[in-house]
Amino acid sequence: MDIFKILLMYMALMVTGSAQQVPSLTPPPATPAPAATEVVVTPTPEVTQVPVTYVTLRPGSEGQNVKKLQEKLIELGFLNSRADGQYGQKTKAAVAAFQETYGLKVDGIAGNETQTLLYTDGPLATPTPGPTVIPAVMVPVYYMDQDTGKQLFSMNITCYGSTTIYANSNHVPEGYRLVSENAVDVTLEDNAATPASVTFSYSSLPEETEQPAEN
Repeated sequence: MDIFKILLMYMALMVTGSAQQVPSLTPPPATPAPAATEVVVTPTPEVTQVPVTYVTLRPGSEGQNVKKLQEKLIELGFLNSRADGQYGQKTKAAVAAFQETYGLKVDGIAGNETQTLLYTDGPLATPTPGPTVIPAVMVPVYYMDQDTGKQLFSMNITCYGSTTIYANSNHVPEGYRLVSENAVDVTLEDNAATPASVTFSYSSLPEETEQPAEN
């Protein structure tokens, strides 16, 4: 056997041995990703607010409910007295004032609607003030002849609050002089004037007689 064949056999053996020592290059199986877990959200049940119903309170009522009512009226400035748990006239007037301020039926009785608004959470809305109305009353004024009872003149004067009415002798004929007070104070209370009318009295001046000339 020649040297060339020996070399070929040696190389063949070397290649065969190397092939047996090469590890497999097959990648390991991939680890499966964990399946996604479905999250189930349970909806929170809606809380239904049950409206509060209040016991109607009126004059003659008493107890803790009345005291609580009075304390709230004091807090809001409608009641100027202590909370004693007795529903009297002051409490009735305070409830009526509250009702009038916030557009409720004014009867002085603390029913469900009144108490619901009274105990509402947070501050009550400040009512929009309406236009200020100044009460006025027409007062008749008479100018009279005291001697004969004859009416010399009359007129009406609008009075506000407290008004002073003065006599005006320009309204009577010449030859009369004022014999009553020249000013009268008129006051208004509950849309009524006191006095309800004003009278100024006059008397005619005596006629002048001619005196005889002295010699």
